[in-house]
Amino acid sequence: MEKKYEGIKLILILLGSIILGYVLMIGVYTIPTEKIYSNVMTATDFFNEDTPYPQVINGYMDSQLDNWTDSLMLLIAATKTNETIAYQAMNNAHIVLEDQDCFETLENINENNSLKQVYSSGYGRYWHGYLVILKPLLYIFTYKQLIYINMMMQQLILVSVCCIYILKKQGKMIVPFLGVYFFFNPISLALSIQFSGIWYITMISLFVLAIKEWSGRKKIIIFILIGILTSYIDLLTYPLVTLGIPVLYAVLNKTDVEKFVKKLFVLIRYSIAWGIGYAGMWSGKWIIGTLITKKNLIENAYQQAAYRSGYVASDIKFSYIDILKGILRASNKLVICFVLAVGGLIFLYELIKKQKIYIKDNIVILLAILGYPFLWYGVFANHSFWHTFFTYRTFGIALYVVLYALVGNWANLQKHKYLSK
Repeated sequence: MEKKYEGIKLILILLGSIILGYVLMIGVYTIPTEKIYSNVMTATDFFNEDTPYPQVINGYMDSQLDNWTDSLMLLIAATKTNETIAYQAMNNAHIVLEDQDCFETLENINENNSLKQVYSSGYGRYWHGYLVILKPLLYIFTYKQLIYINMMMQQLILVSVCCIYILKKQGKMIVPFLGVYFFFNPISLALSIQFSGIWYITMISLFVLAIKEWSGRKKIIIFILIGILTSYIDLLTYPLVTLGIPVLYAVLNKTDVEKFVKKLFVLIRYSIAWGIGYAGMWSGKWIIGTLITKKNLIENAYQQAAYRSGYVASDIKFSYIDILKGILRASNKLVICFVLAVGGLIFLYELIKKQKIYIKDNIVILLAILGYPFLWYGVFANHSFWHTFFTYRTFGIALYVVLYALVGNWANLQKHKYLSK
C-alpha cells in the first residue's frame, strides 16, 4: 500500500518544497538592506583585480575565481526596490551603475558617484535560494569575513564526512572523496561563493547517506530533496555532481542489493527522483515568478535552455570534441595523476594481500555513472563550452567513479566472484 502512494508522496514533497522555498525567499527579503549593503561594499577591497575572473595560480584554470557571479549574488542580496516583497522575492533585481555590469558596479560604486544607479530588469529564472543563507550572514558579517567562514565550514564538513566513513568502517571511501575535492581545487571552492553551494550539497548528501543504512524508499526521498536543493541554490555551475557522486555511493553501498540488474534499476530510480526534484523545483520558480511578476519567466527559461544546449557560443561554432578539449584544458592534470596514483597503489595492495582479482557485477553501474558527465556536456553544450573553468568540475563524477573502482568497496559487498591470480 505504501509503494502504491510513493509517487503521490514525491509530488507532495516537491509541491511543499516549492511553497517553502517561496516563503523563505519572502522572509529574507524582509531583512533591512542598509547593513547588508554596507557589508557588501567591503568586497571592493577583496576584488582587487582588474579582471572579474582572476586565477589564484596563474596558468591554472582550476584556480580561476568567478568574481563576476559573486558580484551579482552580492548585489542581489543588497538590493531593495519599491515593489512589494512578494515581487522582489521572485524578480531578484539588483542595483547597477549605468553602462556597467555587476562586477564593474561593485568595483566602482563608491568612486563614481556621478554615475546614475539603476536597477536591473531582474534575474528571475533562478530561485537564488542561496539568499536564504547569504542575506542573514551579510547582515552580520562583511564579505571578507564571510569568505573565512566559508573556508572553515567547508573544512568542518569535510572532516565530518571523513570521520563518518571511519566510524562506519568505510575508510577507503575517503580516497575518492578527497580525490574529487582536490580536483575541484579547495582554494577556488573557498574563495568563490558561486562554487561553494554544489560542494556543500554533495558533502552533506554523502554524510546523510553514510550515517545509516536507509531503505530504498527513504533514499528516493533523499535524492528528490537533493535535486530540489540543487535547483534552489545553484546558478547552473556543476549541478550534476550532487547526483553523480552521492548516487554511486548510495547504490554500491546497498548490501542487500547484489545483482547488477537490480542495482541498475535502483540507479535509474534514484536518478529519476533527483531529476524530478531538480526540474520540478525550477519549474515551480518559473510558474510562481510568472504569476507574481507578470513577466513570462517560462518563455525566458525556455529560450535560455535552447541557447545553452546549442553548439554555438557568441557566433563561434564548436563540436562535442571541442567541449571535451576545453574540459581537459581546465582540469589540473597533476592532481588527476596524483589521486589516480594513490588509488592505484591501494588497488595493488589489495591485489597482493588477497591474491585474487575481483570481477564484480558493479562494472555496469560504474560505467553507467561514468557516462553521466559526458551526457551532460552533450545536452548543455553551450554552457559547458563557454564556462569550462567551472563546468570542468562535472567531470569530477568520472574521476570519482575511477577512484571508487580502484579502491573498491571491499568491506561492504557480501559476495564476490573472483579468479585466482
